[in-house]
Amino acid sequence: MKNCKLISVVTLLFMGLSLKTSDTYCPCHPPWVAFNQECYLIVMQKMSYQDAEEHCLTYSRALRECHLASVANDEEYDFILGLAVAASVDTSGLWLGLNDRLNALDFVWTDGSTSSYRRWNAPNQPDNNNNCGRTSANHDYKMSDATCSTKLASVCKVRQRNV
Repeated sequence: MKNCKLISVVTLLFMGLSLKTSDTYCPCHPPWVAFNQECYLIVMQKMSYQDAEEHCLTYSRALRECHLASVANDEEYDFILGLAVAASVDTSGLWLGLNDRLNALDFVWTDGSTSSYRRWNAPNQPDNNNNCGRTSANHDYKMSDATCSTKLASVCKVRQRNV
């Protein structure tokens, strides 16, 4: 367990972040970063929304599905923004696991989360023209919907492994 905490602290210090790690879960292995019993990975390779979700799914393991990141609250959203800034994600932003591909303006998370958290770049977001959720510096680091074929960096999220 001490080794897991050391890896997490070194990773966070390298990224300029300081966060508490849980004593119940082993923090994620670099380049994944732990936060609130979840593991996050910034994927710098630019992909369409569907390709990014499929890429995240390749990290799934038994009983631990990996998806584009859902967001539960301001604390988690700010954590993801911190990762994006530390990784030098360009101003066009990164994909989140939010989309309204099935029903216009009915945004859902790819991981099935029921979180109603949204930090839209109001008043013009979301609009009825695009279907996939992102965050970007171009929108004051708030959420906006974009054309799903746009190629962006992304953030994957998976539950930490119980030790």
